[in-house]
Amino acid sequence: MNQVELGRRIGTTNSTISFYENGNNEPTAGMLSKLAAALEVSVDDLLNKDLTMPQVVEPTEESRLIQYARELEEGRKSAEEALQELSEDDIALMNKLLKRRVRELEQAIKKDNPDLAKELDID
Repeated sequence: MNQVELGRRIGTTNSTISFYENGNNEPTAGMLSKLAAALEVSVDDLLNKDLTMPQVVEPTEESRLIQYARELEEGRKSAEEALQELSEDDIALMNKLLKRRVRELEQAIKKDNPDLAKELDID
C-alpha cells in the first residue's frame, strides 16, 4: 500500500503519511488507531514492532490451519467442531492469512484485468 492509498483510507493526505514515516511529525492517538486499522495491525504493533520485516507464519501453524480448512471443506468436520478446537490465536492467524490472500488476489485482478477490478471496486 502506498502513501496515497493509506492516506485515503484514514482520511488524510499522503504528505501527512510521509511526515509520520520520516519522523517529522507524530500521529495522535486517534490517528494511530486509524493507521492500525488500515494496516490490519494493533496499535501496540505500530508502536513496538519492526513492521518493515515480513511477518512469517510458522509452517507448522499454517499447515495445521490448512488441515482444519480441508476437513471443513470435505465435510469431515463441522464449523462448530473446528471452532471449538481452534484457539483465539489460531482464529486470528487464520483471519490474517485470509486477508493476505484476498489482497494478493485483488492485486492480481488489478494487474491482469483492470476493467474487472474497476467493476469490483478494487482500489
